[in-house]
Amino acid sequence: MLREPVARLLSSYNFISRDPLNPLHRKLRRERLTVEDLIRVTPNRQNLQCRFLAGIGDIQDVRMRRRSGTGTSGRICDERMLDLAKERPFRVVGLCGRFQGSLSLMMTSLGWNVPFYQNRKVSKIRSFIEPRMVDLIHEHNDCDIELYDFAKKLFEENLRRNAGVIGARFATLNSGREPGYFRRFWHSTEGAGRFLLSNAVSAVMTLKAHRRMARLPRFATAIT
Repeated sequence: MLREPVARLLSSYNFISRDPLNPLHRKLRRERLTVEDLIRVTPNRQNLQCRFLAGIGDIQDVRMRRRSGTGTSGRICDERMLDLAKERPFRVVGLCGRFQGSLSLMMTSLGWNVPFYQNRKVSKIRSFIEPRMVDLIHEHNDCDIELYDFAKKLFEENLRRNAGVIGARFATLNSGREPGYFRRFWHSTEGAGRFLLSNAVSAVMTLKAHRRMARLPRFATAIT
């Protein structure tokens, strides 16, 4: 499942600003960081989807590959990583912005039986963003932008190939009876547990990443 890069970065910014457990929360609040500031201080968050699919999610991995001679440029993400991401042999490519269609494709391709789904933790806040900021996000996430466009084409082709089956899935998805109170309570409790565990793990991993970055040597450039 891929997400449109501009929406992903804005969602990350809003999530950090709301989540006190996030290691960047205090810095963002205390220094009143903008979206532009977040892009500047977190290079490890840029082109993240492309790097993860290429198998190089950690910025440290990029530096190690560069030192070993397997990296191709001074960038965190480059054309080589983009090619690796595109070559992943996934059976289904989904888009977060087309969730129901993506779910229907997964049900068809993977044999899932999903009688209904519920939207959870969907932010209702949609902040206005200036065109200049959109251009800036595109500039720092160019590989993710190209990867997302590539994924959209695969997604649309898959929908067309499975149009008949997908139409039936659309008709039946969410038409079944929703679970009773106790089952909803169980799913809600289970989901809350996973959410808390995920937050704790994310906080620890992010903190470790920031500590590693803090230990990297700093270079000063003199302009004469």
